[in-house]
Amino acid sequence: MFNWALYENLRQIERRKAFSLLKWAVYSLPPPWDSGWKGVGRKPYDARALTVLTIWQEIEGKPERAFTADLERKKGYLRMLGLKHAPHRTALYRTRKRLSEEYLRQLNDKVLEGLKASRKVGADATGMRQSRRDCAWSSTSEEGRRDYVKLHALFNLETRTVETFIATRGTEHECKHLGKLLDKLENIECLVADPGYLSRRNCKLVAEKGGTPYIKPKKNSLMKAKGCWPWKNMVTLFRMHPRIFNRFYKLRQRVEAGWHSLKSIVGDIIRNRTKQTIKTEIWSKIICYNLIWTIRGSYGF
Repeated sequence: MFNWALYENLRQIERRKAFSLLKWAVYSLPPPWDSGWKGVGRKPYDARALTVLTIWQEIEGKPERAFTADLERKKGYLRMLGLKHAPHRTALYRTRKRLSEEYLRQLNDKVLEGLKASRKVGADATGMRQSRRDCAWSSTSEEGRRDYVKLHALFNLETRTVETFIATRGTEHECKHLGKLLDKLENIECLVADPGYLSRRNCKLVAEKGGTPYIKPKKNSLMKAKGCWPWKNMVTLFRMHPRIFNRFYKLRQRVEAGWHSLKSIVGDIIRNRTKQTIKTEIWSKIICYNLIWTIRGSYGF
């Protein structure tokens, strides 16, 4: 029989460790903005404390009003940040508008700096719905376009963390975004992806990074190189030695498990509506997911 009480206790310990890691990462970086307070009037909230709470809201999965009420009631997180009272919900919304993408990228790198570099990576895309009433992959607007956000991400298959991602409209195909995902990576061992990323150009991009592509070919895929030998080697391996190919391709299950884990930790709903706040919310979800898996990796989970 499963011990749910023990599971809940471990879950709470994991979250406290993740919050401490988030606080350390935020306070290790310069403040995201200068408050400009000159000693006149009410002192504004500390920018770092607001950043920690704004990102942590994604793990709690609650709107601003409910989240600030919980902070005021429990006080534990507020004491860790040196706050006497929870900030107003509008302060959290304004923080989401002020956090830049460059700052959030640096914060994510700070969270991941203790983990080993990516060698085996997996690429995939998933949909994030923008309403509780809609299904992530089938909601359509009046114009007939899918009204959801599509995340294209590169997973580290050893640490289960998200190395980098791109957010686009739901109609964007994943094949053309692999180059941007691989930009900052060097000397990888292999890349695993589904047929949505199948192209000679993508195989060449992986080979230029020092890796071997394991992108599942389609039934009508030809072995002809056409100037791309990594493509020919990959298709030949798939046709002639499928067991060897599948030994690597089965690692893609970790990517699917990563999406399931991300949505179970931070949800699959984008609550914000403006372009800037949507970007900040998605970055906050990715950072929170990486926090949890960094803690799990440090304890050998």
